[in-house]
Amino acid sequence: VNKQRVEYKLLQDGKKSSMTHERVIKLESVGFVWAKRKGQPTWDEKYHQLIEYKRKHGDCLVPTKYEVNPALGRWVSTQRAQYRMMMDQQQKQRQRQQEQGQRGGKDCSSDSESGSSSGGGGSGKKTAMTMDRVRKLEALGFVWRLQF
Repeated sequence: VNKQRVEYKLLQDGKKSSMTHERVIKLESVGFVWAKRKGQPTWDEKYHQLIEYKRKHGDCLVPTKYEVNPALGRWVSTQRAQYRMMMDQQQKQRQRQQEQGQRGGKDCSSDSESGSSSGGGGSGKKTAMTMDRVRKLEALGFVWRLQF
């Protein structure tokens, strides 16, 4: 569903998209909703819920299956996964840069500030984690790796 929305936005913006006008008509004919549902939480809303959790509990260790707010527990788990993905991508980028440096070439295939990967031998997966989000979470005392 989100892929359809992304491709639709690209089409609307006049950018390259796999979405066609015919597909738009077909999707709309079955009641497809292009905008996300109202009330669907944004990253900032979840971040503020985490601030409230910390205020109440003194830490950011929200259980994955937090009964009071299951979506917050899943969100916290997702932040850790997104962070790991971003760190892996940055490490691969540094390795590629070292290899390119040894050969005298350049490789600009990843944006380490945003955490996204645009190819060049990376994992191929995009991450929504950014350094700004990392800084915000770390300022709260967010724990990236849980020790059991």
